Amino acid sequence: MSNIWKWRQRLEEAIEKSGRSMTEISEAAGYSHGYLYSILRGGRDMTLTKLLSVCTQIGVSPTYIISGIELSDDDEELLNEINSNPDALDAVRAVVTAVKRKEL
Repeated sequence: MSNIWKWRQRLEEAIEKSGRSMTEISEAAGYSHGYLYSILRGGRDMTLTKLLSVCTQIGVSPTYIISGIELSDDDEELLNEINSNPDALDAVRAVVTAVKRKEL
C-alpha cells in the first residue's frame, strides 16, 4: 500500500503520542467531540483545513501526516512562507525554472 494511504494510521499514532484523547483534540480544534473518531474509525474523509487544525493541536507536521515524510523546521518554514505569500511562490518557481534551464 502506498505510503500516502497510511495517513489515518500516522494521525492516530500522533494522537496517541500526544497523550490527549480524540475528544479533547477534536474540541480544541473547534470540531464536535466525535469528529476524530468518525475520521479514524468511521472512514470519513477530512479537509486539509481541518487536518491543519488537528495537527496544530497535537504538534505534528501535516506534511508528515499526509506523506509520511518528515521535514526539517527550515523546510516547514519555507513551505509555510511560500503558502502564505504568492510572491514567494512566484520567486521559487523562477529560481527552479532558471536552474532547470542551466542543467539541460
